[in-house]
Amino acid sequence: MFQSWRWKIKQAEAACVAGRLDEAMRTLRQGDLRLFQPAQRVIDLLATAYRVRIETRLVATDFAGAWADLQCLAELIGPSAELQQERMRLVDAELDQALRLMEAGDACGAVAIIDGLERRKEFNDRARRIRDAARRLDAASQLQRTGRFAEAESQLRFAGNLLPETACIDRTIDNCHHKADACRRLNSQLHEAIADSAWSRVAVVADELLQVAPDYRLAQDARQRARAEAGGRPAMVNRPVPPAAQGMPVMIEQQGKLDGPQIPSRFRLWIDAVGGYLVCLADQVVLGQAIPGNKVDIPILGDLSRRHAIIRRQGEGYFIEPNHAVSVERQPVHEATLLSDGDEISLGSSVRLRFRKPHVLSATARLEFVSRHSTSPSADGILLMAESCVLGPRWQNHVVCRNWSADVILYRQDEKLYCRAMDSIQIDGQWTEGRGRIGENSRIAGADFALSLEVV
Repeated sequence: MFQSWRWKIKQAEAACVAGRLDEAMRTLRQGDLRLFQPAQRVIDLLATAYRVRIETRLVATDFAGAWADLQCLAELIGPSAELQQERMRLVDAELDQALRLMEAGDACGAVAIIDGLERRKEFNDRARRIRDAARRLDAASQLQRTGRFAEAESQLRFAGNLLPETACIDRTIDNCHHKADACRRLNSQLHEAIADSAWSRVAVVADELLQVAPDYRLAQDARQRARAEAGGRPAMVNRPVPPAAQGMPVMIEQQGKLDGPQIPSRFRLWIDAVGGYLVCLADQVVLGQAIPGNKVDIPILGDLSRRHAIIRRQGEGYFIEPNHAVSVERQPVHEATLLSDGDEISLGSSVRLRFRKPHVLSATARLEFVSRHSTSPSADGILLMAESCVLGPRWQNHVVCRNWSADVILYRQDEKLYCRAMDSIQIDGQWTEGRGRIGENSRIAGADFALSLEVV
């Protein structure tokens, strides 16, 4: 009687020749047929067939199938240089596919591939760099959708340093620049339209902004309000002058006290029943110790160096540059570092500030003291004013004034300061219909608010 093991080896060979590799492998595993010498020829034949199929699966990007076949090949030929070479080829093929997905804009797909390699314990330095870069690309994509282009560019440049040979990152940075320029232009138009209550124009500009940044919250809010205001309100110039202004001249633009191009680089903003704020207009401000003779933009009463750190506005983003001990979110920083909304900044051993950038339509930022320190002269907070500063009852405003009925905007244009409101306002004793020039020590008042400027 023909021996059963010989018959099974014949079965395995027939399955292999017919291309049924997995069936042949299962047959060889039965009774440990691989220990019999006649089975060696079938093992060699099956190993060759698996090598061919691995190649076919790689071409089809069927990596799961390729890894399964590699496992079968490992059973057939055992640990060897050839097996290691096949494994490295498969890892490289997956990493190349991850790069192709990144090129196609699918950073999440690239991360998923490399996470799979890590689970297989096939994680190397190239895989780490590709995954980190893909995560940065994905983060940049999300930031761009919300209109935070400066932070997105920082993530992209980090990814570019990880993978300098990847051309898609440079293209993405260029695209980010174009979107940022468009967003800044449309932001300005949206501000103007909202201030003028031109709601049809607000709707058009908001739609254009959402084409650039689909998750831009304030553009969504502006569009929603524009739809609610369909039909519009009467133009401001047609609104009745408040009784307090009867008999007083109405001004379209209040000249105030600044007749030349000068604009104060710093001033204190006193808001009745709210508080006092130090407003800095420069793109770069120096933080340091408040001692006589030490001329810094933000003098702090605390154990600091004379010029402890610099905060620089670049586009829509803010970077902190340490001259002495500085930490951001409890991590020491030694070079220019991008700040994100909500970051806690530590200066020296005890001074702590919170960086806020609450209003997505404005690049203006706010610094709040977390520790028991203050500026000299004292202020409730510090405003790093870009083009505009929004005051009012909404939580996302630069200064929240809960008892006000509507927003008031301070903005600068052509090196001059202006104030804009929804209703008639009084600037230095003279009434204007919602917008006017303000000076270095102006007093501004409306129906339910009052504020004043004081140059420091």
